[in-house]
Amino acid sequence: MASRKIDNVRSMTGFGSAIYNGAECVVTVEVRSVNNRYLSLKARLPGLIASMESRIDAIVRQSVSRGTVDLFVRLDMKDQSLSWTINEKRLKDYTRASKRLAREKGVAQDPPTAAELLALPGVVESIEKRTVPARIVQIVADTTAISVARLARARLAEGRRMATAIGKRLRLLEGLVGKVRRRAPQAVKTRTKRLKARVDDLLQGQQLADDDASLQREIAFLADKSDITEELDRLQSHFKQFGATMKKGGSIGRSLDFLIQEMGREINTIGSKASDVKISQSVIDAKAELEKIREQVQNIE
Repeated sequence: MASRKIDNVRSMTGFGSAIYNGAECVVTVEVRSVNNRYLSLKARLPGLIASMESRIDAIVRQSVSRGTVDLFVRLDMKDQSLSWTINEKRLKDYTRASKRLAREKGVAQDPPTAAELLALPGVVESIEKRTVPARIVQIVADTTAISVARLARARLAEGRRMATAIGKRLRLLEGLVGKVRRRAPQAVKTRTKRLKARVDDLLQGQQLADDDASLQREIAFLADKSDITEELDRLQSHFKQFGATMKKGGSIGRSLDFLIQEMGREINTIGSKASDVKISQSVIDAKAELEKIREQVQNIE
């Protein structure tokens, strides 16, 4: 993969927060995310703005496509007139019922104090049972958008660091595969010599001509079975595609994960085909590097 700086890879891990402190209220929004195959939003909203859940969801989805996102909103009202209201209908019902009871029982009734009236169940209602003013809803939405934007910037910054680390690992992996490619012709020659020596041993000293047709057919068959050229070519293609995908950026985690699986399949096939000590060691090292890349890719959006 080219060493050019990659700027658009996003991690699924990050944190963002924002605070609005105005005349009417204080809004605090915190949002954090970790990796997930899909987008999972868990929003904790006060009852006052519980109806905003779908709007909050839409704000998050504008910037985040994968990850488990935990979002917390705190709303503190400064204008206490917005925090509660008097249920006038219920208060009148209490008053009428009290007068009717006094008449029916023939008892005197002292006028209740304001404190006594307000203490009656249901007379004072919290704002959570009312429609939230549109301006407060907009303040919460705007503060949430700022918090999510900061989360997105944090995910992007972490993604850039990850892209740099992955790039180094991928170059090491390409180097190991290059060693395998350079070693492959010699491995074929060594295997052919070993095969002919085994045949000679089985013939108990009777020499078989190098140009014997049956021997040539067997050697060609076994050489074809152990040929790793196609696997090496496909690996090189996967490397190029991986690099191009990283440069494209955006929501690329699933594509990278698929390419990692394909690379692993080719490396495993090379290891099973090539019976050569040096190639086997390179395969072991390549698997180790690929696993380190896989761990990083698991956290890319």
